[in-house]
Amino acid sequence: MNAPRVSVVIPTFNRARLVGLTIDSVLAQSYRDMEIIVVDDGSTDDTPQVLAKYGDRIRAIRQPNGGMNAARNAGIAQARGEYLALLDSDDLWLPFKTALQVELLDRFPQTGFVFSEFFILRDDSGTAGERQPRGLRSWYSGDFDWAAFYLRNWRARDLALQTPADADFGVYQGCVYERSLDEPTVLPSTTLIRRAALDRHGLRLPVDDNSCGDWEFFARLSRLEGALFCDLETTLNRSHEDAVRLTRVDPRRRLALRIAMIDRVWRSDGEFMARNAAAVERLESRLLHRLARTQLLYSDAEAARGSLRRAGELERGRRSAADWATFCAAHLPGSGPALSTLRRLMSGRG
Repeated sequence: MNAPRVSVVIPTFNRARLVGLTIDSVLAQSYRDMEIIVVDDGSTDDTPQVLAKYGDRIRAIRQPNGGMNAARNAGIAQARGEYLALLDSDDLWLPFKTALQVELLDRFPQTGFVFSEFFILRDDSGTAGERQPRGLRSWYSGDFDWAAFYLRNWRARDLALQTPADADFGVYQGCVYERSLDEPTVLPSTTLIRRAALDRHGLRLPVDDNSCGDWEFFARLSRLEGALFCDLETTLNRSHEDAVRLTRVDPRRRLALRIAMIDRVWRSDGEFMARNAAAVERLESRLLHRLARTQLLYSDAEAARGSLRRAGELERGRRSAADWATFCAAHLPGSGPALSTLRRLMSGRG
């Protein structure tokens, strides 16, 4: 049996209500040379029954619950395709997504992956909810000039791409590694990845960090193999809350994982630090103060003191008024006025 060109990996956990719609959006793709691998990460709902209805149209793998990235890696290990797509089990693809991205990776054989803009779907069940365009840009404050961060760019018409309804849009080639220090840049469900690019470096998603793991993965892959950004919405990303959303992770843990990722990726990159040490230290200091404030609101003064000590080492003694309020509250446990001041400052910022 010939291997398909594209392997679609869908990790899922307790999303019996949504995963079928996600699979249907893959089956509706105009591009057909694909396999669909669904990794059931130990679901306790009706997910196995939903998957069984698809028969041999999908390959369903069931494993003990190990988290999103462990499930993604399990799917990658089973994939046979030249190209890999990671699709979350609550997201949906527009019908042209795979065909367009296969064409782009075929055109740019030295590029590791392509990703795109997406719609935010204001609906928790079907596919006909309100669609907010430019979802990726909603992650950033202010306008983001993609051209400023990429080596080369074109218009879709200049490349003679087969596009939906003759749409014209920008295609940017370059690297998102530096940009990813400050903000995540890639929604995994919008991507198509060259399998050989992963295998060259033994790169997989970190299984001990489901909060920032894909952020780290795509930053590293971009640095090693380059990226293409397609400035067109190809994917619907649900704006909803359920029991398995990463936004439900304790905010202290999310901040701690982000700081650990910065240490692991950018701070350990000597070449990057030679040029950007001040920016890395400013960012980490800011995150450590945010972590200390959060730890205080959870009445964890000892942890807050530890966060502030490390921030002080990075700052070399410079603190803002808000940081001094945090510092006082951390070092004077039970100090009502200091904690009240802190809360007012946080409320004013938010």
